[in-house]
Formats: sequence, structure tokens, C-alpha cells
Amino acid sequence: MNFAAGRIALPLTPAPLALLVLAYLLPGLVGHDPWKAEDAIGIGIVHQILEHGRWIVPHLAGEPFLEDGPFHYWIAALTAKLFGLVLAPHDGPRLASGLMMAAVIAFVHLAGRELYARTEGMSAVLALLGCLGLLVHAHETLAEISMLAGQALAWYGIALAPRKPHRAGWLLGAGLAVAALSKGIPAVIAPVAVALAVPLASEAWRRREYALTLLAAFLVLAGTWGGWLALAESRAPGLALAWWQANAIQFAVPPVEALGYWAKTLLWGTWPAWPLAIWTLWEARRRTFEPGMRMLIAASAASFAVLLALNAQREVYGLPLLLPFALLAGAGVPSLRRGAANALASFGVMSAGFLGALMWLGWFAMMTGVPSRIADRFSKLEPGYVPQFSWTAFTVALALTLAWLWLILKSERSGFRSVTFWAAGITLLWCLAMTLILPWIDYGKSYRPVAQALKKHIPAGTRCIESRGLGEPQRAVFDYHAGVVTQRLERRAESRCPVLLVQARDGQTDRMEPGWKLLWEGRRPRDHERYRLYQRQP
Repeated sequence: MNFAAGRIALPLTPAPLALLVLAYLLPGLVGHDPWKAEDAIGIGIVHQILEHGRWIVPHLAGEPFLEDGPFHYWIAALTAKLFGLVLAPHDGPRLASGLMMAAVIAFVHLAGRELYARTEGMSAVLALLGCLGLLVHAHETLAEISMLAGQALAWYGIALAPRKPHRAGWLLGAGLAVAALSKGIPAVIAPVAVALAVPLASEAWRRREYALTLLAAFLVLAGTWGGWLALAESRAPGLALAWWQANAIQFAVPPVEALGYWAKTLLWGTWPAWPLAIWTLWEARRRTFEPGMRMLIAASAASFAVLLALNAQREVYGLPLLLPFALLAGAGVPSLRRGAANALASFGVMSAGFLGALMWLGWFAMMTGVPSRIADRFSKLEPGYVPQFSWTAFTVALALTLAWLWLILKSERSGFRSVTFWAAGITLLWCLAMTLILPWIDYGKSYRPVAQALKKHIPAGTRCIESRGLGEPQRAVFDYHAGVVTQRLERRAESRCPVLLVQARDGQTDRMEPGWKLLWEGRRPRDHERYRLYQRQP
């Protein structure tokens, strides 16, 4: 860091950049219950590993969970065991997401440095940290985070191949293996397609050594992926085929509506990477695109094509696009016009400052009751919540707020202010949310009270519970918090159990036949989903 004339040099030197990354990664990993939806599912799968030893194939509430591979849950189970003496069983697994996100950031930096230069690598990291669609998912127990780490390593391997083809082959193979063992076939299509196509786009990859790079990569991929499938098949005949089929049916002819959905989702989810990426391409339009830029264009196109081909639209599926977008964005930051750079920096400062001040005001109102209107508003949103002051949360939030102000006031004038201020602002808002108002958020999002109330009303000696309409996050948290595992009526022709749990939304009927007695009804505060427990009468 350069303290000459009391100014902070931009781009940030490694030490302050590392502090910014840690401030982004650490808050939110611990200190709260599993939240709907992805985090609850991930914690439920890790719970099955730790309690029932289901290491080979992910299981959720007693059933195989074939949407994901096991890699992320292996790491999450190991971090849960490693920190089991000091962290809650649901906090330890989230540390795996922190580790995988650190790997994502490291490989994005290395890829940007390899494709362009060190400065562009740092800019790509800041553009990635600023992406709105990554913020929450980066702190969940989510297989997509390990998939991103694998894909980032794969992109780095492809970028490194022209200079160090032998090392690149093993890195590319390892990245593909991690991505495949995290999310299956959809996770490797784009990197494999780009790896095969780049020799057509540039002479940098059109060499004999690159063939050896591909050979090593595919040997690693086939060995690890094939070995896991063989092991899964040996433990449960037919399971490997079922996993392949579950991956295959994820693809379909995209409906027209998918374009509209992804246009809206990616517009905010990849901000501010996408306008900076467009600037990179616009600025380079008058000259031949560099090999690295061609590779990233191909990566963006291939990732978007995979996204459109998926038969379901979920916001989390758009995460792979963040990597090539961030790398393209990083390449354009050094040449960003002063007006555009100042506009993005000012927007980031004003947004973070305004929203951060609101969080501080909301926290103060909850603690003191002043202003009363704001305190009443928080109470109405989460009825029954009793705030408690925490010196640790207050100290951390205050220190991070002062650090943000210091960065804003003391940074030198530079085009790098754009991504630096934006990433710092996003980090500040997340840190304030995960310190000052985390207990309030957790109170409204936790399923613990509902699960424990459900368990108290299950008749003694009950060994078989069926469910209807129960979502996967709910199956996960009922298993984790209360040990309640149901057999889904959606998977059997007729009811066989004496107890039935029904999930429905307000206004929906349970369509119960005669002979069932209502034992219990519950819901989370302000939730539109409610749960009813019935017992069959003799």
C-alpha cells in the first residue's frame, strides 16, 4: 500500500486486497440456522453424510439427491468435522463454501493475469466480488460454489496452455473433474467446448503440445468421474445410471419465456461485470481481438448456450456466466473513460452509503426503540423477535464501516476506483447485514421453531410418516432440526403410513379424505407456506 501524501494507491496492493476478500468471504458463513432454499438443502445433505455415512452419493432426507455430485459435500463434511468442537453442525459446512470461493477468486486472478496482465487479474477479482448475483450464494452450502472453483481452474488451465502446456493439462483436468463431481454434465460442457474450439480461434493454442494438454485433461476427468460412478454403482446397483439419466433430462428445447427470464435475471445478477465487459469489447472493436479475448467470448457464449438449454430456470444456474464476464470486465477497467469510471464509483459510494446508513439506523431503532416508527416496522415484520445487543457484532460492524470510509476518502484518483468502490460497497452492506441485523434475519428465516413444534406433536411410537407437497428445503430442515424423515406420497401410489404431513400455501385445501384427524398446524412468521399434521383414525 502506498501511503505517500496519505493516499491509498489503486489498484490495491495484495495486502489490502486480501483484507477486502476476507471481509467479503467470512461474514455470513457462521452464526445462523440453515436458510431456505439452497443452504437448507446443502446442510441437509451434509447431515446425511455425518449422521448416516452416506459419502458416495448425496442423500437428502433419506433419498438419493441426483441433481448434484458429492464433491462440495465431501469438503463441507470435512470442515464440519474439523471445526465440530467450536462450531455448530450447520456452521462448519459453510466454511467449505468460503474455501471454494477463495479458490474461485485465486483462479480468476491467475486467469486474468495469464490472459492479460497482473492489473487486469486484480480488476477481474474486484468485478467478480461486485456481482450482485454471487453475494448470497457465496455464503451458502451450495454445490455450485465448488463447480465455480472447478470452472475457474479450467479457464485458467486453458489460458495457461500456450505458455505451459504440460502443467495446463493437469490443471484443466482437475478443474473439469471438480466441476463434474460438483454439478455433473452441465458443469463441464462449456469448458470442454471451449477447450476443443480455441485452436480454431487462435494460433496460440494451435500447437502439437496443446493436444497433449487435452489428452492429460481428459484422462484426469475420465479417471476421477468414472471412478466415482463405478464406486457409486458398486454400492447401489443402478444408481450410477439413475444419476446419468437425472443429468440428461436437465436439458430441453428452451421455451421463449426463458429468454425473458434470463434477460432480467442476468441484468442485475451480473452487474457491474456485464457493462464493463461490453466496454472491453467496444474499446477493442477497431483492432483484432486478442487471443485471450476470443477465448473469453467463446466461454461466455458457451456458458449462455448451456444456460438456455437447461429445462428449468433458476437464478443460481446463472453463476457460471460470472467468470468469463468478470474476466472480460477486468480487461476493460484500465482503459475505462474517466467519466464512466467516476459514475460507477459514485453510484457505488452513494448506494452503499445510503443503504449502510439505513442498516445502522434500523439496528439503532431495534436496540433503543428510537425512532419508534422504524422500531415498530421491524417488530411487525418479525413479530416476537427480541433484540439483544452484541459487542462483537457492533465492534466488527463499526470497524468495517470506518475502513470503508477510509478507503473512499483516501484512495487516489484512478479508473480503478470504479470496481474498487463498488466491490467495497457490496462488501460493506453484506458485513452490516451479517453483523448488526443477522439475529433479526435469522429469526425470520429459521425453520427450527417449526421443526421442533412438529416433532412434539408426532404421536409416540410413530415409525412411518408420509408427506404431500413437502419441498426439498423443508425435507432437509425437518430432518436436520427434528430428525423427521417422511416418505413422499408423490413417489408411491397410495397412502400406507398412519401419519401424514401436508405442506400447502395459504388458500389451498389439503384434499383430505374422511378418516384423518388434524393434530397440528404451524408456519414460520409471515410465511405463506403452512404445515399440517394428520393422523389416520382407526
